[in-house]
Parts: sequence; structure tokens; C-alpha cells
Amino acid sequence: MDVASGQLLATLQGHTDFVHSAKFSPDGQRIVTASDDETARVWNAASGQLLAHTYNVRRAEFSPDGHRIVTAGWGNTARLWNAANGQLLATLQGHTDVVISAVFSLNGQRIVTASYDKTARVFRVVALPEIAELLVK
Repeated sequence: MDVASGQLLATLQGHTDFVHSAKFSPDGQRIVTASDDETARVWNAASGQLLAHTYNVRRAEFSPDGHRIVTAGWGNTARLWNAANGQLLATLQGHTDVVISAVFSLNGQRIVTASYDKTARVFRVVALPEIAELLVK
């Protein structure tokens, strides 16, 4: 919606259940949404066109540079994705219950996850964007 005029700019349709979060990419060109339908979807912010979606997630966040997305989901894992093409880069494991949140650090070099298992875990995103490893704590 254009705040000055009140004009609606786009409606992002396609989820089949409640939408829990919606975030702009750092460059403002894309939006990622996460829904109770267990999908995350990436949209063109200007047109509302669906660009990609992934399975089994409750939360989704862009990395600070907008090149990756981290998702949290029901499989006791978080997942790291290529934001441009939807390719799965890494599965972040170690929780024993649903992962309800996953976010990047401000520099994009770490991810913190939170779970119903009463723990938070910190993952380091190593130099190769295809790999993420758990910091042992």
C-alpha cells in the first residue's frame, strides 16, 4: 500500500494457511513469507509475482546481503537456501524438537536458532556458501 495515497501496491497470494512473517530483502527487491502451510515463498516486491518456494518451514529470514535465506521448521532443523534460485545449501541439525526461529547475525557469518527443545544453537556460515557448520557449545 502506498502510505501517502492509501493505494494498494500488491497482494501476495498463494499460501493456503496463516502467514506468520513477511520480510523484505536488504535491497527491497524481494519479500520472503513463511506460513502455517509449511512453506516459505519468495516474491518480487514490485509485482507480487511468486519467485520460489520451499517446503516445511515456519520462519524465514534473508541474510544481510540478501543472497541467502534461513528457514526454521518442523523437522527439528533450520535450512540455509540460495535466495536467487532456491537451492538448499545446508541443513542445520542438532535440535531435538521444532525449530521456531532462525536469524542471521548482522554480518551474516552466523545463524542462531531457537527451539521447543529449550535450547538455542549458534551456527557459523563458513567461507563456502554451500556449507554451514555447528559451533560446538
